[in-house]
Amino acid sequence: ALAVKLRPHGMWIGYHAHAGDFKKISGETYWDILFGNTRKEVLMQMDTCNASDGGGDPIASLRKYAGRSRTVHIKEYSATNKNAILGEGDIDWKTVFSICETIGGTEWYIIEEEKDVYPPMKAVELCLRNYKVLRTKM
Repeated sequence: ALAVKLRPHGMWIGYHAHAGDFKKISGETYWDILFGNTRKEVLMQMDTCNASDGGGDPIASLRKYAGRSRTVHIKEYSATNKNAILGEGDIDWKTVFSICETIGGTEWYIIEEEKDVYPPMKAVELCLRNYKVLRTKM
């Protein structure tokens, strides 16, 4: 009910994905328990790396909870290279962007890089460059 009360004030309530949210209890992930039992007004802030790292499927979640992903943390995940930055890992970005821009309700992508492999401004430069390359492949 809080989500509904906030809307007239231009505010939203939501939850950001963490790796642990994709653990299962009685065959269902914590993530699915949360979003399966909340109103569609409660936003789902997918974090592509955290979901993948926790054994989840960010693409399936974006599809399953269509319209609830106003913002999405786009962060790379790689099963073999923990230092991969955006565009260098296992995430199917073309599908992520397609879902976000058709049924996801996404208005903002938040490019996130927290591996500290590069100095901060270099990481920003590389991630932004790779993001632009990924967008041209759409």
